[in-house]
Amino acid sequence: MFDDEIVEALESSAPVKGDHGRIGDDRTATAADMNLWRRSLLRFLNEIDEDANVGDLRRVLEDYHAQA
Repeated sequence: MFDDEIVEALESSAPVKGDHGRIGDDRTATAADMNLWRRSLLRFLNEIDEDANVGDLRRVLEDYHAQA
């Protein structure tokens, strides 16, 4: 259903090692970068209530960044 979009978002948002964690840079993530990013996201999502939706996550993360 959304598999291609999820994979594309995962690949386009992966931080590139040695790039100080900047996202959206023109450099390409390696397979190791992608695997680390995927594991980190899965660890994060496993801690979230299954009933949370993308809008909930986005709102909380944006609010959290605004407070930092």
